[in-house]
Amino acid sequence: MRRLILYLKLAVLTGFLLPLAATAQQNSNWLRNLSEGMGEAVSGYEDLNPEIAASNEVVHTAWLTWVGTNKQLNYRRSADNGLSWESKVTLLEGELDYDKRYRRLAVSGNYVHLIINWNLGATRELVYFRSTDGGATFEAPEVLFSTEFSIYNLHIDAEGSMVRIFMTEDCHYCATKKWLYLLKSDDNGANFTPQLIKEDVNGAYSSFTGLKMEGQNLYLLYLESIGYWANYDYALHLLSSTDGGDTFTDQVISEPAQSGAHHAFPLHDSNNGYNPKIATDGNQVWAVWSGWDEANTLTVFVRHSPDAGASFSPLQKVSGAVTNLHSGLETIAAHGDYVYVIFNTANNKLFVNQSADGGASYSGAVDFTPTSGYYLDGGIEPQLLFDPTDNGAYALSTGPKVGKLMPNGATREANFYGLYSFTNSRRPRMARSDNYLHVLMEAGGEWTQTGGFTDVNVWYRRISLAGNEPGQDERALKMVLVPNPADGSGTNRFDNMIIEPALGNHFSEAMTIEFWVKPDSVGVESKMLTQYVAGTWNLYNPLGFQLWASAANEPVAGIVTTTGAYALPATKTMAKGFWNHLAVTYADDGSAGNLKIFLNGRVVNQLTATGTITQPDALWILGSITGGFGAGEWNGINASFDELRYWSVARTPKEIRDGRFTTLNGDEPGLAAYYRFNAVSPFGEITDLSGNGHTGHLMYKEESPPANITDLGLHFSYAQMVNTFAFQQESNGAEG
Repeated sequence: MRRLILYLKLAVLTGFLLPLAATAQQNSNWLRNLSEGMGEAVSGYEDLNPEIAASNEVVHTAWLTWVGTNKQLNYRRSADNGLSWESKVTLLEGELDYDKRYRRLAVSGNYVHLIINWNLGATRELVYFRSTDGGATFEAPEVLFSTEFSIYNLHIDAEGSMVRIFMTEDCHYCATKKWLYLLKSDDNGANFTPQLIKEDVNGAYSSFTGLKMEGQNLYLLYLESIGYWANYDYALHLLSSTDGGDTFTDQVISEPAQSGAHHAFPLHDSNNGYNPKIATDGNQVWAVWSGWDEANTLTVFVRHSPDAGASFSPLQKVSGAVTNLHSGLETIAAHGDYVYVIFNTANNKLFVNQSADGGASYSGAVDFTPTSGYYLDGGIEPQLLFDPTDNGAYALSTGPKVGKLMPNGATREANFYGLYSFTNSRRPRMARSDNYLHVLMEAGGEWTQTGGFTDVNVWYRRISLAGNEPGQDERALKMVLVPNPADGSGTNRFDNMIIEPALGNHFSEAMTIEFWVKPDSVGVESKMLTQYVAGTWNLYNPLGFQLWASAANEPVAGIVTTTGAYALPATKTMAKGFWNHLAVTYADDGSAGNLKIFLNGRVVNQLTATGTITQPDALWILGSITGGFGAGEWNGINASFDELRYWSVARTPKEIRDGRFTTLNGDEPGLAAYYRFNAVSPFGEITDLSGNGHTGHLMYKEESPPANITDLGLHFSYAQMVNTFAFQQESNGAEG
């Protein structure tokens, strides 16, 4: 049954997750399940095609939900930068067009605009929803267009009081096969005027996308089929207007392939989602697409116009020698002289290219998915977001993974913000407000081990761009490992903290890594700290830095230098249930015993190593390195951690012994990163107190219990057994 559901008022609800249900994952405190969590009932339906926008402190999200043969159009907002979320609003349910390539949401100030194509059987309707109070309430829906034919290719954009909607009316059996319409409003959507832009008599036009406004300038891309259909030859057109869409100029911006005919590829992959193909700045406009060049080589192209589409600079090839492209996933961001392009290959690699002269030249394609970094070595459906604060661009892909492209040509390697338990992560989106990056995606698919998977939901995570409060209370970081119980619930927990690969750039000639750890269990090999290089699995054959423990709780350190891999087991074991201080030092100075492992301030083994430390582009993971289906206790650790310190120098045994009982200021020479775990942000962020910005990110349900281990030496006596060093509690003020 078709029905129109309208909610005129949303109830404010603080954000807490519901108890775990069999069909929806709820096993993270830091990633928020917006569609079936945060106070929403678990429906077991698939949620898809998320979109996000932000205005001041208000974050707007919209998505579709597959309900039987129908779809729902849903909206949900946060009025406090993602901290809490008001109730989900189902705006419409019926036979709705769920094409992944459309853009249905636009926000301008307090005005929220949503569109959807509704199939009523005998007619099709373009339905419009508007909020004038930032999404707190919605007006009664308005049908902007109705036809007995089909409505496709929906795209909306808004700027100031201007709202523009593009759509096509299609009729495969009519003399004219397609009509291209622009619906225009100059009063924030109160009134719309439909305008016929163009007719397609032969049905040759397709792949409409990129509706983009910049003041009175308006742009749209589309393809035109040329010649015999089976040749798949297409010319790429740019429709441009300088008067708000009253009139348009139509120009072909692609160039011929080897045959002399243009051979542009579809602008979007129908199996993936929307990403921008047009970037604008004033009268400048850039367009990106893929197709064959004059030698029939698959290429990513960029075309630039300095004068709102009146003329164009020479075509630029930005994919270089990379030819195994996944067409339709390329996207662009630009402002002033800075242009950024990211594109996909068929084997799920991401490459970036950029220009510092407005697109007249490009620096060259660079792999943005290093093969050495597990969780970072692939991605699809990239998105770019220009950062006006430094003229860089955020790069987002499935995972989700977020990195940064800088105007000087440097890249900040992507960091992983997802959940091990997701078996799929698709259609990532991002928006920025204040000092936060808001990330949205489809994700889910947790294997329940009873023959089914949890459904796909819409997930949200906020990333702080300005750091977080360090906190004042003395706390530790407690990690728990719960393998999937195989009871159909999908419950699992593989607690960890992830730090970006850039941390490794501090270490070359020397390093020290130290922390306090209190193991809660013994009997299985455990992962404490891992530089997670793809292929890592062996306790005694490291591929990057690792500090693990054997089943007997014997710490084993590993490093990799230019001369090979070195594993160093301790000759003593850690005490279960007690605080143990671990440290590893290395200096490439030619001295004997230059690789050392310490337990509770004493050297418990050493060997001589040579070479500079190799630094693969890999995540630094404290705790579990993987999780979800098939993972077990050996993938992480049940333990508490405190005072995690990274140094770019080799600390002396005396410095290790004396310094473990003191807290640091954060500005000590050689300190590369410092974590005290005294405060956790609402989205699982741990501040790097060194000031170097290597924020730690939590994933599952990590805890921060009190841990009064400051001045440990005043509160503990030291006991040595045959194979164990341990601190035993004598007075209150410290933990055992």
